[in-house]
Parts: sequence; C-alpha cells; structure tokens
Amino acid sequence: MHKIVNKKRIIIFILVTAIFIVVVFVTGLNKYFAKHSLNQIKTKTVNKSDLIDDRMETNKNQESKPPEVTEYQNQAYHYNLKFPNSWYMNNDYSESKFTPIDTGFGITLQGGGQTFWSNYQDINKYDPQNKPQDFRLLSLIIYRDSSPTVDIFAQKIGAKNFAESQAIQAVNISGQEYIGGGLNEKNPRITAIFKKDALFYVFKPAFINGDGNAADIMEGIVKSFTVK
Repeated sequence: MHKIVNKKRIIIFILVTAIFIVVVFVTGLNKYFAKHSLNQIKTKTVNKSDLIDDRMETNKNQESKPPEVTEYQNQAYHYNLKFPNSWYMNNDYSESKFTPIDTGFGITLQGGGQTFWSNYQDINKYDPQNKPQDFRLLSLIIYRDSSPTVDIFAQKIGAKNFAESQAIQAVNISGQEYIGGGLNEKNPRITAIFKKDALFYVFKPAFINGDGNAADIMEGIVKSFTVK
C-alpha cells in the first residue's frame, strides 16, 4: 500500500511539474511574441513618422522656394523693380515723356512713364465695368513737380485726404503710403509715393477685392523698387 501511494505521489508530482513547465514555457513564449510585436509596431510607427517628417520637409522646401521673377529696368526714369513671372507687365508707355495730366482735383501735373502689372496678360481688353472677377492691377505713374515733400505732393493728387498714412520702405528709398476708404472694405484706395529729386513715383493697386495673395504680390513689386 505504501508503494502504491508513493507511485501516486510521484505521478502527481510529475504531472504538476510538467504543467508548471508548460505554463512557464507558454508564458515566456507569449512575452516573447508580445515583445517582438511591440517592436514591430514601434518600428512601423518610427518609419511612418520619418516618412511624414520627410514629406513635411519636402513641402517646407517647396513652400520656401522663392517665386521666379523678372527684373525690369527703366532707362528714362532710372529705376528698377521686380515682379513674379506669374504676372504680366504692360510697358507700352513706361518711357514716355511728360505730358499734362488732369488729377481731377483742379490741378494739372506733368506726368509720364505709365506702367501696369496685372495677373491678366492683355489689360487693354478690360475696363472697370467689364473685367473678370479675379482681375488685379497695379499702376505706376511718374510726375515731375516742385513740391518739397511727399505729403505736399500727395495733396495735389488727393491722397493726403485718405484716412491713414504710413511709411513704406523700398530697396534704397523710403516713401509714404496713403490708405482711404473705397467702394467697399475689400477695395480700399491705396497710393504709395516715392520722391527722388523733382520726380514723384506713384504706385496705385486696384481691384484687390479682398485678395490677400494679390495684395502681397503688389506690395512685393512696390517694395522691390530701386531708384538709381
């Protein structure tokens, strides 16, 4: 009887030991697979993150790339400026001589050198009543006048009556920018004036229509202005 009991105890011990070994092995195996699965997930996450970072860096480089520009040099009035290649320039009268111009304020001034920039190529096809909704325009007229300051000259073309004025800096010359109410808040009246000796360079953006990108382009053209 004692031998039988001992055999039973041995069998039970062997079974318990075997179960314990199996449990330990399975637990270790599960931990192993769990650990390696997490590593795979981490690896995939890192790789995906690296890919996103690479894309963001590529987009950043593309966004930071400056737009291609054309530099215009005016020989008659001795100035340079730049405008993006996505815009068009009409320089048919850019070097025209001074002729009398009625300012509309009871004053006639000597003006010339009219130049225009637009996001549309043939600006002569359009007028204020017949133009595309996204039509934008920047003009430059040069005046010859004896006014000693920009402010005094601005009175002659009505710009001094605008609600606000602020300094504006181009490449090698500073000027004054006048801002007033237009037909609506999306189209304020803006005039930027630079003075060099007896010449006044007058820039006027038109038909902005709340287009911030176009406003930035026109401002960039004005600020690229260089007087020789």
